[in-house]
Amino acid sequence: MDLQRLLIIDPSEIFTHDLTRRLEGSFQIKACHDGYTAQSLICTFQPHVVVMDLMMKGLDGAALTECIRHNEIQPKILITTFFMTPFIERLVRRIPFDYLMYKPCDSTVLADRICEISADPCRDIIMPTQAQACTAQLLQTLNVSANHKGYRYLLCAVEIHQNQPDCSMTKDIYPAIGRRFNIRADAVERDIRRAIGAAWVNCDSHIWRMYFDSDRNGDICRPTNTVFISTIAQRLALRNVI
Repeated sequence: MDLQRLLIIDPSEIFTHDLTRRLEGSFQIKACHDGYTAQSLICTFQPHVVVMDLMMKGLDGAALTECIRHNEIQPKILITTFFMTPFIERLVRRIPFDYLMYKPCDSTVLADRICEISADPCRDIIMPTQAQACTAQLLQTLNVSANHKGYRYLLCAVEIHQNQPDCSMTKDIYPAIGRRFNIRADAVERDIRRAIGAAWVNCDSHIWRMYFDSDRNGDICRPTNTVFISTIAQRLALRNVI
């Protein structure tokens, strides 16, 4: 059985290498880092699936979709982006694509989505909510890495806390996330704690002081899971994104 052809277009060599490594054996893969090379590969490689960042040198993602419109094979398109302004949101709604994922993103989750989209005959657009996008951007600001398992659990925890601010972290939120990802509640708590801890160790103190308390010496106190999640949820509430 011939493998589907996958084209990965992203300015980061680390990103394309990691994603290629995870999907080797499932697709025929080519990767590039600028819009003009991508334009050429769309014509010669004839990909069945395209993963592309909106912001690239030469031609951006919107321009490349115009190239794809005239391609013999109409590939499934997965868009990634670090930013979502009102202009970009209007732009992406005008171009054909199958899925949009905000960076930083877990490469394992992204690889799973690529496999799911490649096998799905449906062309329905799936857009993350404004609240999910803002949560991801705030976690990025606080240097929470999407490579940690706890990152995706934090996204879920903030969402649940936004909708049910009085629910218990231990009795309600951790078990709910555990059921969603089919893991134990204590593993959810542990992975969230590790993700927060890694971000705290490498934090920009000027940014973190805008969100969390410092001690008598001016050092940032390491927030508990509950404090971190409730703080993020409260900040998002002030932005009216719930």
